[in-house]
Amino acid sequence: MTILELHHIAMAYGAQDVLIDVSFKINKGEKVGLIGDNGCGKTTILKLIAGIETPVSGTVSKVKGISTGYLEQHLKFQAGRRVEEEIASVFEAVNQMQHKMRKLEAQMANGASDQINAVMEQYGRLQEAFERADGYACQAKIDAVIDGLGIDAWRDQSVDVLSGGEKNLVGLAKILLGEPDLLLLDEPGNHLDFEGLAWLETFLQNLDRTVILVSHDRYMLDRVVNRIVEVEDGKASTYIGNYSAYRAEKMRQLLLQKAAYDNQQKEIQRLEEMIKRFELWGGEKNIRRARNKGKMLDRIDRIHLPVMDRQRIDPAFGAIQGSGKIALELRKYGRKAGKRTLFRDVDLLVQSGERVGLVGGNGTGKSMLFKDIVAEAAWEHPTMRIGPRIQLGYYAQEHEILNDDRTILEEICLSGELSRDQGGGVLSRFLFSWRDLDKKVGNLSGGEKSRVQLACLMVSGANMLLLDEPTNHLDIASREQVEDALEDFDGTLIVISHDRYFLDKIAERVIEVRDLNLESHVGNFSDFWAKWRSDKTPDGEIDSEVEKQIEVLEDEKLRLERGMASAFEKRDFKRGDRLSRRLRLVEQQIENLYEAL
Repeated sequence: MTILELHHIAMAYGAQDVLIDVSFKINKGEKVGLIGDNGCGKTTILKLIAGIETPVSGTVSKVKGISTGYLEQHLKFQAGRRVEEEIASVFEAVNQMQHKMRKLEAQMANGASDQINAVMEQYGRLQEAFERADGYACQAKIDAVIDGLGIDAWRDQSVDVLSGGEKNLVGLAKILLGEPDLLLLDEPGNHLDFEGLAWLETFLQNLDRTVILVSHDRYMLDRVVNRIVEVEDGKASTYIGNYSAYRAEKMRQLLLQKAAYDNQQKEIQRLEEMIKRFELWGGEKNIRRARNKGKMLDRIDRIHLPVMDRQRIDPAFGAIQGSGKIALELRKYGRKAGKRTLFRDVDLLVQSGERVGLVGGNGTGKSMLFKDIVAEAAWEHPTMRIGPRIQLGYYAQEHEILNDDRTILEEICLSGELSRDQGGGVLSRFLFSWRDLDKKVGNLSGGEKSRVQLACLMVSGANMLLLDEPTNHLDIASREQVEDALEDFDGTLIVISHDRYFLDKIAERVIEVRDLNLESHVGNFSDFWAKWRSDKTPDGEIDSEVEKQIEVLEDEKLRLERGMASAFEKRDFKRGDRLSRRLRLVEQQIENLYEAL
């Protein structure tokens, strides 16, 4: 049953067209992933569905009476409320019923006999309504969502003191508890740690509601959605299946369209040459033949040349050679933030050339560790040593290492001692035009600052990269470009990231912040996470989860094998080698998962 339809939607902001001709339908119970490049109009579509904005043309049709839940970016809560009170306000009507029931219970206990029957009758009606609303389960639902999203520590905090990210999680809790018929989620995984992401995925999988999910989290899109709607060039295309199925199907369609286009071009060329020949020969008969061929040419339904390679950021990280054996060594490292201890007596060794993912709960000190390394680490340092030939490159999550008063061009030229032309050339690889070069860094968006930081790292020549959430603010296509560039980087890499797909492609060792220490796990994120879940999950649930992971990896293996064959056939050896390395990693993951079963 179709519960939502967008029909030829167009949307513009000023002179800027965002959506040109968007049409798609959503059926009851579907879990739909809405994807596309940054700025393509995904959030605009959610606002149109929610009724917050009105299209320039076209219609948004919803089934009458359907309830819609949309998590807005700028949330307003009742001042002075505790977090748990704000979340429980979702059940305001149920809470009012319960309050009336308590008052009636008091009347029944103390009331006169001539009033008892009327009070009991009213109480009975209220109790029936309370049970229909599942009132007795409300607190259990609240507790489950608060625990699942990892916000239990905030229960008694005032909503007035919450950060923007914390408010988003409280808003997400309210939306999930409201269980609207249609749930509109815009990057719901932001600000969640891995445990919170896993809980949210399971919650959405089991939710008997229709969900439209905007996310750059490829694992979430693989595990939650059963259909993908891609917004591209102002239009929408629909693909059955999860994100991995979408990628395979889109590539298949592009290849088929390219083959059809090439064949059609040959036919058009053949007809045009025949027309020229007939016209050259002259005579009434040949002119008639030329006219007939011209009509055939006019009747051809032209196939558009598909865009196989869209303009993307193009990073390349080249390390200075000769970094020695030791990249980083911590010896009895300790750290406090105010009165709170983050690390105590930590020992760690990272060899040159290692690729490490640093993970842990929010607020456990991961970013603080990076900042300490950048500020203090040296070969002679007693607790925090880096190799004598190590040159550090640092990507800061909040972009604080950029100077807001400099222009983009000044920032890149100072990072790599480049001329104006050289700096402009590098920035063009990160989608900045020559008109952008004199923009102040302080006036840039989060995504633009991310691209500037990546460009600065690219020209720095660093042989050890500390990357703190480098894929934040990047769309999926840009994330994949960064992944490919880092796979080719032959220096040392330590990455903090909540992007599980990214960690799986990049990390060969995972270091977890746990109990004020750093605990090392050999393998990529999936290996680490399988072990982590096995310690907390019943065996039957583990088997089901492992089988799903194997299925996803088998699909990826097939895509990699096809891509590798195509790359080597085209003599693109760099891409072929990169896919080959990824294939070996995926095969090892599959083997490890089968062993886990």
